[in-house]
Amino acid sequence: MKRSLNCILLCGSPGVGKTSVTELLKKEGYKSVTIGTLMKDIAVTEKYVKNRDQIRYLPKKVTSALRKSAIRQISAMSGTVLIDTHVSVCSGNRYTSGIPYDAISMLKGLSGIIMIDATEKEILARRKGDKSRTREIEDKVKIENQRMINLSALSYYSTYLNLPLYIIHNRQGRIQETANRCIEAIKNMD
Repeated sequence: MKRSLNCILLCGSPGVGKTSVTELLKKEGYKSVTIGTLMKDIAVTEKYVKNRDQIRYLPKKVTSALRKSAIRQISAMSGTVLIDTHVSVCSGNRYTSGIPYDAISMLKGLSGIIMIDATEKEILARRKGDKSRTREIEDKVKIENQRMINLSALSYYSTYLNLPLYIIHNRQGRIQETANRCIEAIKNMD
């Protein structure tokens, strides 16, 4: 019997290409939602921020409430929904959870996790080249720290919730290959 909602987390550090991969998956007919965009829409309406990149500087209580509202919106959806989100958010030297356990446990129909990854060099180059966002440009050590934090959190979620975890490297110039590998993983989770 097919579930009415089949959620798949599509995660990774800023600059790995999650959104670009998601755009290709949408062309293949997959629905996707970005938690940060949902949070931004709510935060702008409530006059907390003017853009998405300001969310990481809000107090924890506010970001938690925004995230829970976004999760409730997602839980009301049906079909297979790819959830584009950050595992962790870096603000200066502080790392906070982009998708903490309490938020994941609120998701109905969660069937798996895909971590899009890239090398520190690829991530750094992509962040520097992204003029559409106001990103902090960290050094390779900070990027590697965030990658390790992400993998640690996702490994825990995968084990604790008994969900498959796929790690897919998004090599520079090979985004279609990355999208194809994601499609294979998604099919294995249906």
